[in-house]
Amino acid sequence: MQALLFLMALLLPSGAGAGAGAGAEDIVGGVESIPHSRPYMAHLEI
Repeated sequence: MQALLFLMALLLPSGAGAGAGAGAEDIVGGVESIPHSRPYMAHLEI
């Protein structure tokens, strides 16, 4: 378990430079979700 956490810490971007690019913090094409639903979705760009 500790090895997995260590690997994730190395692979995930941190602090400055994370999400570099125009509008990296904006929600693009989002829609309102139904209350109490679980609309989890992620897009990882490596």
